[in-house]
Amino acid sequence: MRSKKAFARKKLSWAILSLVAIAITLIILWRMLEGGVDDIKSTACMYTVFQASETGDLNVLNCPPSNISISGSDEDKILDKISAEMRDCWFNMGKGDYFLKSSAETQGYHFCIICSLISYKSGDGFSLSRQALLEKLEEMRLPTGESFLSFISEENVAVYDDVVFSGGDRHFIYFALKEPEEDEISFTYEDRSVEKTRWLKRYRIKEETYYYKPEIGIISSKEDISCSFALGEQTLR
Repeated sequence: MRSKKAFARKKLSWAILSLVAIAITLIILWRMLEGGVDDIKSTACMYTVFQASETGDLNVLNCPPSNISISGSDEDKILDKISAEMRDCWFNMGKGDYFLKSSAETQGYHFCIICSLISYKSGDGFSLSRQALLEKLEEMRLPTGESFLSFISEENVAVYDDVVFSGGDRHFIYFALKEPEEDEISFTYEDRSVEKTRWLKRYRIKEETYYYKPEIGIISSKEDISCSFALGEQTLR
């Protein structure tokens, strides 16, 4: 009986996935007329994030990192660019609503991916402070009128020290699902999968609970975070 219910649930999931695929296709067609290439890429990324969360297959992800260049030391212009990239990254990766888990061994993280590569081309250098970034994210408004910072919560922004840009430097905007500390607010994902037993060719339900906390941040090196960037490195080729 349990196996039949599990298969029925699986069929329902695929039916929902098909309906979402149709809806996304219609949105892509509309955005081709209204928005342009960037909107199409964002929509494709959002759909594959949903698909990966439903199937558990990260290979379907189609979220190549964007490349942005900054120069000079105009703080307001630089913050505008970086905060816009962080906003797009947050929404493209599902706002933390979808659970993704890397098969790679990680410490403290379930999943992470590079959303943007920031190249500092020319100028005397620039130092990005956490406080200035938070203020810019607070100024950024969503269509609802809510500030972007309030929407994502300050504790989910992982920029703790000044980020220094100088000629030729590359920095990365990343999105991650981390394992929360005891006192941190987190999301819960209940994984229910069907697996075949070795005996009598029967099936059983495998259940596992994951706790995770979405995180978005800026790092100057992939080694600055204890998370496997194997997937991100594939998109950098």
